[in-house]
Amino acid sequence: MSANLQNVDDIYPLTGTQQGMLYHTLSDPESGVYVNQVITPISGDLDVARFEQAWAEVVGRHETLRTAFLWDGLDDPLQVVRSDVQTEWRHLDMAGIPIAEQEARFSELLDADRRRGFDLAKSPLCRMTLVRYGPLQWKWIWSFHHLIVDGWSASLILDELFATYGSTSPGGVDLTNPVSYTHLRA
Repeated sequence: MSANLQNVDDIYPLTGTQQGMLYHTLSDPESGVYVNQVITPISGDLDVARFEQAWAEVVGRHETLRTAFLWDGLDDPLQVVRSDVQTEWRHLDMAGIPIAEQEARFSELLDADRRRGFDLAKSPLCRMTLVRYGPLQWKWIWSFHHLIVDGWSASLILDELFATYGSTSPGGVDLTNPVSYTHLRA
């Protein structure tokens, strides 16, 4: 385990609930049962680079978004908080595709993303997909493992992300009330 102790801020035991989720995830890793997806339509002149930077700032403030889980060769599993992580961002462009085909592709994208799951020993246990539908139309997908964030905490993280983006964005996108247009797919 010593090689895995680089880039570590802290180490904690798992809660009982986390132990159960870890067990079930390891028992059936392709089930996607604990992969949650937040789907947020965004309208306006989104500054993609600034949005990604706002997310990086939020990740820097929250240990849970930098947490991985180790269990191999250990008596009890541990959650390991990394000092620094890089979130995976995927960018897709569906502009110009007929609406019915967009919806089918989006649904396939969500299902494939859920089946992909996460390598629980590598943080972050989340990834982003930003889908462009037109010059001012987007859908953002935040996929994460339930081990690190529950639904209530997800809404707080969204509030913080949108406030962080809004505080430095020159305008054009209103991200101040995510609850009104965000859908959690669990």
